[in-house]
Amino acid sequence: MSESRADDREMQRQLSMWISLVPEAQRALPRVLLPAKFPLDHSPASLDALEARLLEHYEPGGTVERGTAMTESAMTYLGESLLAVAGGTWGWNRRPVGGYRWRGQPVVCPDPELQLQPIAPLLLLTYAMRKRTGSAFAAEFARLGEAVRERREREPGWEPAVRQDPGQERARAELAVWLADRRAGFEEWARETGRPDRWDFSPESLDALEALVRSRHTGGEEIGAARRGPFLQGAAWYIGEVVCRAKGARWKFEPFAVGGGALPALFGAEESGTVDEPFAGPPKDDDEAVVYPVGILRGLFTTRDELDNPIETHLRDAVGDLDPDGEDGEDGEAEEDDGADERSFETARRAPHREP
Repeated sequence: MSESRADDREMQRQLSMWISLVPEAQRALPRVLLPAKFPLDHSPASLDALEARLLEHYEPGGTVERGTAMTESAMTYLGESLLAVAGGTWGWNRRPVGGYRWRGQPVVCPDPELQLQPIAPLLLLTYAMRKRTGSAFAAEFARLGEAVRERREREPGWEPAVRQDPGQERARAELAVWLADRRAGFEEWARETGRPDRWDFSPESLDALEALVRSRHTGGEEIGAARRGPFLQGAAWYIGEVVCRAKGARWKFEPFAVGGGALPALFGAEESGTVDEPFAGPPKDDDEAVVYPVGILRGLFTTRDELDNPIETHLRDAVGDLDPDGEDGEDGEAEEDDGADERSFETARRAPHREP
């Protein structure tokens, strides 16, 4: 293989890895940088608020921390906001960036019809922290919006198009097929459980499913080994459907591979360090609270958390973990709880293990 082709493959590998991280990085933004009720609507006002928070974090003359969860969450939100106004897609600039864990850096490539140069969110973020005007992000958003307006004047009815990554398109298609198969096979699955009249998609019915799972399986590793079998496939779908119907959630599938490897097919991975399972989450892609049904099933047999504290997990926890922030606090305020992150990891938001 020529050096040029090898470089192209490496650039595509880095880009695919970045795109696979975008949804999770956006969902993490309220946890790592912003208030829980921050309006993640990709509006200019939200960009001003994001920039203001970053200016609070970085003192004048400070160096932007490259490769941290905070920086990359801000980069993904900034980039997705620019794509929302100018269309286009994520791209990759292979030029090395000092102190950055990636080989090169992601860039936003506006719709080709606009004839604009790619925009590097990391460079824009660094520029904003150096200039400290508080309006650099919104100014870039406005610049792209003006280019779109001028293009529409030349061709009325024209709209910028967001080009989807091929891996994302495949993931959506695989999820649609899986959901259709699960729906079609639900009655047979229900009969096989021996209690076909019990499955009414209520949160209370998850107690019966939990008892059934515990009667058939004895540990999380066993669940992982049998997750492709008809019983657990049906159980995973049923858990997700209960969550979707009770909380207005949606099914999603965001495959992930450590090191930028090939993205796995739905339930197709044979090794750790990948995510190949669907989940249920709020309609907005930037909401951090999600439920991995197979992770929930594995977690039934976890008796201690990461701090070695005893825990008790139930399938019904899946529904509660999608409650909006602040629902349990007084006057709409979320109660502060230093142990919330540890418990959420051990319960309903348990995704498949990702090795560093």
